[in-house]
Amino acid sequence: MPDFADFKASNAMFGAAGGISSVFSGNDLVRKNQVPDPAVNMADPLVAHCIETFKLQSVVTSTRHQVDGTGVEKIAEPFAGQADLLLDVQTVNWMCIYLPLNWARYRVQYSVKVRLIDVSARKKIAEGFFVWQTPKDNALSYDELFNNGAAGFKDQLNQAVAEAITHFKANVLVAR
Repeated sequence: MPDFADFKASNAMFGAAGGISSVFSGNDLVRKNQVPDPAVNMADPLVAHCIETFKLQSVVTSTRHQVDGTGVEKIAEPFAGQADLLLDVQTVNWMCIYLPLNWARYRVQYSVKVRLIDVSARKKIAEGFFVWQTPKDNALSYDELFNNGAAGFKDQLNQAVAEAITHFKANVLVAR
């Protein structure tokens, strides 16, 4: 899971040290509030879409593979002989950051990459990227985001996930 950065206005005045502090506090928030990597929530609906769209047979494995790196060859390697296609869903960046002109309100920003990989050829068949951020009018206070088990934050991530799934289904994982 990539680092989550929690950029508060109070960190801005400390430059690089403030950025490092934002990552430490952000990762602590994610851990303390048990916030899962949003990419995990996208995988099942996108796999179901691929099965239906490409008329595939699903192979479900209970084994998770730790992959060192993001290269297609490294990702495909553990699945050689087990599957023909592999769907890679990767959170690229996620953070919350104060609005430039209203330091009391925060936006959640989330970006994700999806790749459909031919396992035997170890090359990507399709790839797409999606970026989401809280609409300015829906920005919340820091407390609204992270109180109550980070309910506001989780709600915004759920919105990002829903929009990303829609985007990938319509624009990336399509029959050609």
